[in-house]
Amino acid sequence: MSDSSGGAVDVTFADDAPSAPAWVRVLRATFFAINFPLAVSLFIGFAVEVAATSIVGGPLTVNCVEAVALLIPTGLLALAEWLAFYRRRAGAERVLGWVFRVLSVLAALVIVSSVVEAHRMGERVGGDIMWLYVVLGALSLYCWVCGSVRLEHTRHLKSATDGQVRGRWLVF
Repeated sequence: MSDSSGGAVDVTFADDAPSAPAWVRVLRATFFAINFPLAVSLFIGFAVEVAATSIVGGPLTVNCVEAVALLIPTGLLALAEWLAFYRRRAGAERVLGWVFRVLSVLAALVIVSSVVEAHRMGERVGGDIMWLYVVLGALSLYCWVCGSVRLEHTRHLKSATDGQVRGRWLVF
């Protein structure tokens, strides 16, 4: 959102408002309890990989390059989760909604592309790799629900500057 001068508007929301449903508070706390520790632990793991490679002084491996490429996104994901949950920043919540929807589509794309490729090669889909499809399907569903709930929740916000209420939930 932006104000009339084109600057960013800080939109916050109050989960304790009487018109906000309880399921929103429960789901947001659940998303934070799952996503924040996972993002922080991945960030620490990637940082350790980069630090270990730089301390040893060996050649850059594929793992180190992947760790460098994923270090910043996981750090930003952890920061956005913290901003959305503890600081109650609707902008961070909205961005997380879109990020999780994109992750959901990517996980579904991995499933579809691997099934299509296996079919094209004449291989039978199933057996040992079936658990991977189940895990990716569950991940895709979780990411879609996480993103959808966040986007639906941030759709019903009141701007801090223009006083317009969008939707049915009172936020201030």
